[in-house]
This record gives sequence, C-alpha cells and structure tokens, in this order.
Amino acid sequence: MEKKNLIRLIALAVVLVLGAVGGSIYWNNQNAAIYRTPQPEEQLAVLGAAKAEETETELVWAAKDKSGNTVGYIARETVTGFGGPIDLLVACDNDAKVMAVAIAGKEFAETPDLGMRVREAAYMQQFAGKAYPVALTSVSKLGDNRFACESKGFGGPVRVEVTLDADGKIAELKVGGEGFAETPGLGERALEPEFAAAFKGQSAPFAFGNGVDAIAGATITSNAVADALNKIFDYAANGGVEAISGATVSSNATVKGVNKAVEKINTVAKFLPEPEPVVLPEATGTEVSGTAKGFGGDVTVKMTVSGDTITAFEVT
Repeated sequence: MEKKNLIRLIALAVVLVLGAVGGSIYWNNQNAAIYRTPQPEEQLAVLGAAKAEETETELVWAAKDKSGNTVGYIARETVTGFGGPIDLLVACDNDAKVMAVAIAGKEFAETPDLGMRVREAAYMQQFAGKAYPVALTSVSKLGDNRFACESKGFGGPVRVEVTLDADGKIAELKVGGEGFAETPGLGERALEPEFAAAFKGQSAPFAFGNGVDAIAGATITSNAVADALNKIFDYAANGGVEAISGATVSSNATVKGVNKAVEKINTVAKFLPEPEPVVLPEATGTEVSGTAKGFGGDVTVKMTVSGDTITAFEVT
C-alpha cells in the first residue's frame, strides 16, 4: 500500500511539473512579442527608408532612402507605466509628424486587460499622423462625424454627443449620459430639446452669449456642455489619442514617451520651432539682500524694490 501511494505521489508531482513547464512555454510563446525589444529596422518601411543609421544622439537613428537622403528619424524612449518600465520605438517624418509607434519591453508589466492593451494595434495606430505634441483626449469617436465627450457639470459628468455636417457644423446634439445628475429645474434643462436645438448650425469656439445663451441659473452645467463641444471640435480638427479605459496611467505614460522621443529626435533633426525667448523688464529701484541659515547651509535672498513693488527677486 505504501509503495502504491508513493508511486501515486510521484506521478502527481510529474504531472504538476510538466503542466507548469508546459503552461510556461505556452505563455511565453503567446507573449514573446511583448518582451522583445523592437528594432529600428522594423519601422523603415513606414518611412519609405532602406536603412537606419546611428546619429550623434544615443538611441536616435536617421532613416535613409536608397539614395542616402534622410526621410525621417527613429528613436527609442523608456517611460514608467503603472507596472514598471515601458519601452517605445517612435518613427517620425521630417516634419515632426509621428508615423509609427511600437510598445514593448523586457520589463513590460502593465495590468492584463487594462494597461496591457496599450500594445494593441488599435491603440498604437492612433499615434500615426499626429503632430507634436501628442495629447490624450477625452473625446470618443462614435462613427463618421459622430463624437462624444464628458465634462464635469454641477452634479457630475455631463455627456455630450454630436453629429457634424459636411461643413463641420453641428447637425445633431444630445446632452445627458448615465451619470447625469444636474439640478432639477436648472441644470437639468440641458436635456430639453430647445437647448440642443440652439446649437444646430453652430461651430467652435463656443462661448455663451455668442449665438447661444446659457441656461439661466445653471452656468456650470452650460459651461460643461460648451467645454465638451470645444474638445470635440478640437479633436475633429486635430485628432488625439484616446486613452485605454481603466488604464489612464499606462495611456499617459505612452503619450509622454512618444513626446519625449520626438524631443530626442529634435536634438538631431532641429524640426521643432525654438521657444520664444523670455525678456524680463529691467529691474529698477533699490537692491536689498539678506542671508539666513537653511537646512543645508546659508540662503541668500536679493531683491530690488521700487516703492511697494518687488521688481527683481533672486535666491542663492
């Protein structure tokens, strides 16, 4: 009896080990692409390039066509997501327009069915054609010329759904949403057909008093509708990247990574405009200073005072 029990235990152990190993092999095969670092050569086709050449900036490659002309750039950037590091490979054309984004990494550990979805083609393809800086949007595209957006009202979220006509003006407008809880008799009037009808034929920017009147006694609700509409029109004109539902941290991280990659490319390409220099007015008045002991040593404050106004301030 003891011998039979021992044999059964050994058999059970073998089954468990094989099952674990087999499951591990299957899991690794299924997810191998997640942990494989994308290579610059994989993004040459989208740029119409034949080869990638290293540049003076680390992890930035110039994409060259067969004649040796630079037709774009590729950069690798790493950012911190919800579960750890996220590696991105970003391809740009010569006008700083994002052409392709690949997301992976050896330590990729975003939450399955949430942050893990930033690797889905539908999400990554949203970046294609976007100009720097790329931004997340709260607008959802429901169909051809149909959009939805939520904005914060007085009692909670106010959802606005819009259909635009061929001229880019409002053809249909619907206000409400599952969480709509505006004040009865005031903000609740945003649900009335008369309120929606006032927007038909209008286009952004929306400001009450300019063709459309706010609801009396419900300024916050009215502004929520206007804010959602302005976001929708901006999205329709300029596009944006829609966040993965339930994975805001992962989505924000990838957008940040794409922008950082473009900025890294700019150190070579110089395709982004230089920021306007900040010119400070010349300080006038009486200069005074004082020194006190801080946590790590002395702190000196210098000020220039003119009458009752500080015109210059410096801490060293």
